[in-house]
Amino acid sequence: RGRDPTQPRPKWKVLGVPPPAPRPATASADDHALAVRLARAAGDLLVELRARAVADAGEAGPGAIDGKALGREGDRRAHELLTAALADERPHDAVLSEEGAADPARLDAERVWIVDPLDGTRELVAGRDEFTVNVALVKAGRPHLGIVAAPALGQTTLRMVPHAGETTGAQAVWDGVESPRPRQAGST
Repeated sequence: RGRDPTQPRPKWKVLGVPPPAPRPATASADDHALAVRLARAAGDLLVELRARAVADAGEAGPGAIDGKALGREGDRRAHELLTAALADERPHDAVLSEEGAADPARLDAERVWIVDPLDGTRELVAGRDEFTVNVALVKAGRPHLGIVAAPALGQTTLRMVPHAGETTGAQAVWDGVESPRPRQAGST
């Protein structure tokens, strides 16, 4: 089965995000997997951009990198990746991005994704690994989940917030492994 040439290509294909998984009857069952996948994809993009900037600097060394341009490009491209993928996969949800214009419609939305495409621009530019991509979901005005991906460290942390009537959300940490490994009680 081929793509209908009269229809535009999905944004996730244009931006190189992995194809969306089939959506369950209720999106909340799949929200954490989507958030992890998108945070990792944006993080991978940032790591690749920095590596390319270092390679382009070549013999001139890391000091030859235009840090402001790298930071702006990283913010812009990670923002575009995250917002386009969320628009495709959760078209009825609102999105608030640190890098985008605030849409007042989010104030009345049942579900709002909040993203910071690049937290730690100075760290990225300086070649340090302590920069993150942050993705959160607020449902009915209450935090539901949050992802902090530190791509250069190979770490992704998920925090799900339980609410009345929901099963208990437990913090889990991924170390570059696709399946979650719940944290042990008492671990940091």
